[in-house]
Amino acid sequence: MYCSKCGAQNADGSQFCNKCGAAMNAVSQSQPISDAFKLEIEEARHNERVGWVITIVGIAGLVIGGYMAINQAGTHNVSGAFSGIVIASIGTFVAIFGFIIAAVNNQKREKLIKKLK
Repeated sequence: MYCSKCGAQNADGSQFCNKCGAAMNAVSQSQPISDAFKLEIEEARHNERVGWVITIVGIAGLVIGGYMAINQAGTHNVSGAFSGIVIASIGTFVAIFGFIIAAVNNQKREKLIKKLK
């Protein structure tokens, strides 16, 4: 029996995948999944995780930049406030970029998994 989430082989009758922990609702297949296909699924999953990490870093930049802009504006430090706005803007773009990477790789992984069924 093969996992519909990651493609790992599991014992027949398993309730959860031994590799990723997903609930086993895959249909038993007579042919094992090729290593290249498994690698493609793993690569998509890895790239999705990288996208989420980039998104989190971008959100952190947005928060730090926003705090810096508000804090410096309160002290009438225009250059400090402007720097905060720039950092927040860059953080926003990085977060959006990371989200796009995660979403694209999630869709790629889902399409690969549908081929298993």
